[in-house]
Amino acid sequence: LDSLRLLFARFGSLRCPDCGIRVEAATPERVVSDVRTAVQEYPCRLLICAKPPDWKTRSSIPVNELLAFGLTRVIQDDKLIRLADLPADSRLASTSLIVIDRIQSESSNDRLAESLQTALGLSGSCVVLSDRSEIASFRDNYRIDDVSWRGRTWTSTPACPSCHLLLPALTPDLLNERSPLGACPDCKGTGEQVAAESSGKRRKAGISPAKQHLHAGRQCPTCLGDRLNRFARASEWQGRSFKEWLQLEATDLSTELQTSLAAVPEEMQRAVHAVTEHMNLRLQFLVETGLGYLSMGRTLQTLSGGEAQRVILTSILGSGLVGTLFVLDEPTTGLHPSDSAKVLHCIRRLQQHGNTVVMVEHDPEAIRLADHVIELGPGAGDLGGQIVF
Repeated sequence: LDSLRLLFARFGSLRCPDCGIRVEAATPERVVSDVRTAVQEYPCRLLICAKPPDWKTRSSIPVNELLAFGLTRVIQDDKLIRLADLPADSRLASTSLIVIDRIQSESSNDRLAESLQTALGLSGSCVVLSDRSEIASFRDNYRIDDVSWRGRTWTSTPACPSCHLLLPALTPDLLNERSPLGACPDCKGTGEQVAAESSGKRRKAGISPAKQHLHAGRQCPTCLGDRLNRFARASEWQGRSFKEWLQLEATDLSTELQTSLAAVPEEMQRAVHAVTEHMNLRLQFLVETGLGYLSMGRTLQTLSGGEAQRVILTSILGSGLVGTLFVLDEPTTGLHPSDSAKVLHCIRRLQQHGNTVVMVEHDPEAIRLADHVIELGPGAGDLGGQIVF
């Protein structure tokens, strides 16, 4: 589950929970890809610009500080002017655009990425202008020295382009119901409705109003049992929401990850593979121990004893630990014989990975599995027992 959260955080995206529009925080790599896609059929001139620092608060740093950064031109009042021609202590209007670079659309990706990095680093926002009106994704109109330009804005803080709602960064914590960043604010990440009895009822029952009696077990009406807040529920990767990925059974999840990896752009496949490889290893262990029917969204409390034992053991197997001593206290107690056999299979795999496993057991099958058996006879327990063999 942690690997799936990491996969979404690194390669997923958010949709506005109000408008449903896809929202992405800008990175130089993503903007380069967007610009290349937009201009591939339309050779043109491009202006790479940044909004003034602190443009959201309607204030800006002085012109002389911009000059110190090596910046020389600005678009202001529909004209391209030199910063050096402005009073050194003056400040740019929030509607101004600072020109970072002027390039042709055929310029190298490296130069484009470097200019975009400068723009995003300066104010968290970059604007790319083109002198071609045919580019559909460049929808904002600009007038510079009586020439029409079309532009598009990217920001490093995700914001809905329609309703302007600011979205949080897509991080693993946002997708974790145990984190304040990701938990549903109403059920606190439990997925269940939590309500307090009225103070009047509590008084009649002789209960202090300061003490809250909670009713649980009913689905939370806000998150519908998903346990996550609305921003986390609006995340997606490869056309599926985080919830939809969680609902896949382990066997299907492994297959879908392989299919999705093939659909990822070639330049991103190595990075995505580094995350999915670890996930597939853990899924493989689940399938081998007969748990291929489990979904990642199942909580430990909903599993049987045998299922829970195997999940814990496969989690340890997937961690890649070697040279470790594990001490297990009666791991097969209370399990059906078929479950016991699968748990013992996990334990043997753990040993085969270069670990040592010490079990306290009474089950004959578990004892037969052991490489060494120590029998503690009379006086076991507090007295320490006597080694019989």
